[in-house]
Amino acid sequence: MAVRWVQRKSEEVLQTQVDFSDLQIQMSTSSLTLRNVHIHHPDRKNEMIGEIPEITFHLESFSELFRKEKPIEVTLKHPKIIFTTLRSGDWELSDRFPLMRRDSGQKRLSPFNVDKVSVQDGELEFHDGRMGTVIQLHKVQFSADHFQLPTAGNPLPITFDAQFNVGNAGSIVMKGQGDFLSPKTSFKATLKAQGLALPPYAAYYEAGLPVHVRSGTAYFETEVVCDQEKLHVPIHASVSGLKVDLKDHKTFEFVADDKVESMKNSKGMIETDLVVTGDLTRPKISFLTKFDASFSTGMKAVGHKIKSGFGKVKDFFTGK
Repeated sequence: MAVRWVQRKSEEVLQTQVDFSDLQIQMSTSSLTLRNVHIHHPDRKNEMIGEIPEITFHLESFSELFRKEKPIEVTLKHPKIIFTTLRSGDWELSDRFPLMRRDSGQKRLSPFNVDKVSVQDGELEFHDGRMGTVIQLHKVQFSADHFQLPTAGNPLPITFDAQFNVGNAGSIVMKGQGDFLSPKTSFKATLKAQGLALPPYAAYYEAGLPVHVRSGTAYFETEVVCDQEKLHVPIHASVSGLKVDLKDHKTFEFVADDKVESMKNSKGMIETDLVVTGDLTRPKISFLTKFDASFSTGMKAVGHKIKSGFGKVKDFFTGK
């Protein structure tokens, strides 16, 4: 009976097929654990959007499962979540899950009152339909406390921290406060990125550059501000191992290497400034460091030298 009730409630919350292999109740700790949970795509039933080996609900008493006003804590161990957005940048299932609907005034966590969520060693596979890229996050550790709506005195009531690896290289650590229950998301957080490889994410930043980035690793620490889903993230990054190819003027390819070398500081790093702005689902990256002017100046200087050199050769043969 308990298995059928939990499965029914899970499908009520997610509005899609949910399977699990086992349900275990620990009376001594007032906890309920589901194992081998599979969350099916609501339209493509053979496709999984979530696979979670273990979910544990921590309760004060089992009567809380039937009383929405009592808070519970949820721990997810080793979850793998697939998150897909459309070309518009919106989540593919944004209006499909009652748990995540953004209607004004809706209690998005019904039928449960979740006080704390923890993720241990998770994976997230992000399919960005707007940019045509796939980003994989590994070893995700996440916790968020006090899921509640904001008040005038506490506009960002949910505290959270996260850390994860990005792709095959790089790590990110975030810590902050937010409002994730209102119709529009707001949060503030510190973010520290270490060893973030640049080429896999070229689609997000290369449009504003005169070069293709062949290699490079970024390091930065910044303050992320999202106000009513509007982003403002100023970044001062240090880049090591940068190698580029010119998008145009292939004849002057050697100029790019020389210019990159001249931009390095005493530690062999290149300092650059950029800013991320725009909607949360449609961020825009703008470089404040004027790479276009820098590379153009370098190519013009080389072109002038070549032209001058040809002039001197011509003078030599004409006796001028």
